[in-house]
Amino acid sequence: MASLKDIAKSANVSVRTVGRVVRANGYVSGDVRARVMAVAERLGYRPHLAARALRTGQSMEVAMLVGEMNELVMARLEAVERCLRADGYAVFVLFARATGEEPAHTEHLVERVLLRRPAGVAFIGGLPLDLVRLTRALERAGIPSMGVDPRLRGVDGIWIGREEGVALAVHHLAQAGRQHVAYLGPADDPSRLDGYRLAMRELGRAPIVVTDTDVTAAAVDRLLGQVPRPDAVQTYSDRWAMMLLRELAHRGVAVPADMAVVGFDDRELTAFARPALTTLAQPSAEVGESAAAALLAKIAGQPAPPGGWSRRIPMKLVVRESA
Repeated sequence: MASLKDIAKSANVSVRTVGRVVRANGYVSGDVRARVMAVAERLGYRPHLAARALRTGQSMEVAMLVGEMNELVMARLEAVERCLRADGYAVFVLFARATGEEPAHTEHLVERVLLRRPAGVAFIGGLPLDLVRLTRALERAGIPSMGVDPRLRGVDGIWIGREEGVALAVHHLAQAGRQHVAYLGPADDPSRLDGYRLAMRELGRAPIVVTDTDVTAAAVDRLLGQVPRPDAVQTYSDRWAMMLLRELAHRGVAVPADMAVVGFDDRELTAFARPALTTLAQPSAEVGESAAAALLAKIAGQPAPPGGWSRRIPMKLVVRESA
């Protein structure tokens, strides 16, 4: 593998100049920087992370604590890793599955992370951990952390604007002429339901809420038995929406003619539903990129921006055939 000396010789500059370019430390003119980077690319130069860590006294690793795996979490994880890698950091992953002994599980993971002394920690997915306790332990050790759409408030994180997204979808349904918009979902996740209730208040309409543990036949019967009968439904997720499409088809309810249906997530298969599902897209890549940028700023010792490190990223309504 090419060394700094090899690059310096080929680019006709000093080794110190090459060091400034590859470490982004110190002034180098634009044309010299471009020449050095071109030579480094041609020679296949790759920085040695362990040597850099020894030289600077700072780890070049970031720990990722992952609580669940699905296509949405993977998209966020990929975005975080890509951004950190572009800045010279390597990522190691620890999976934090539910164990039934969550306090002890939290302590164990903290110990595992501290043994590696990473430059920072990001956590993602539905973690069965006490995140406040975790972040405080990391803070005492001088390790910054950042949540990637964490389930818990009270920690620094980049969140998906679920409430605003559902409100956007409900207003879309109202503007399309739907008079009786219902919500179908579980009772134990308030974020989407809060957005639905907010939009219905803004529209001056009475909410129609049907909750259950799943899209059961009984839940669909209760939905269709509402008076007035809903002509549109915002569902908890794409899975709920697609199950509802099946149940409505079995009952002879035409979508969207008799009832419009909106999902939530924009998973890959939604475009292949019949009819193709209108849904709210989670901004997974943007959330991951923003969380990585915030964590890198923390690692660099930058002050928090006005309002703090946390922020919400809006969802996008993807309009297809079902609504």
